[in-house]
Amino acid sequence: MDALQIVLRVFHIGAALALGGALVYQRLALGPALAGLEDGTRTALQQRLARRWVGVAAAGIALLLVTGLVNFVLFKVPAVRGQPYTGLYHGLFGVKFLVGLGLFHVGLLLSLPGPRFDAVRARAAGWLNWALGLLALIVVLSATLRYLPTFYD
Repeated sequence: MDALQIVLRVFHIGAALALGGALVYQRLALGPALAGLEDGTRTALQQRLARRWVGVAAAGIALLLVTGLVNFVLFKVPAVRGQPYTGLYHGLFGVKFLVGLGLFHVGLLLSLPGPRFDAVRARAAGWLNWALGLLALIVVLSATLRYLPTFYD
């Protein structure tokens, strides 16, 4: 089972790094560069980028969900069962999961192609700020969950 845990962790963290890094890149580099373009050019480029990125984003989200849930069910639930912090662990995991769903929602809204989502992309900076805040919260929750047992040692 150790090999499975390592594989799950590598894929989970790899997908998180790729998608999280893409959010940072969009907010700090791509967004400001697009702001200098004319409206029609910017909209056309955003739609083109969305068509290329939506599959990557969806695959990354699916990978995060699958690896995270498999790891939780197979390894985390048995590890914390009967411990004094079981309820706290599960509660924090639930919050992390819900925050992750919110982050996935924002990421997909920004990634979906077509003119229907032009209004969302027009306000991308605000959505990306929100997404980066959610991402930071997930990192804090993940670190807390990782080291939670040591709080009680």
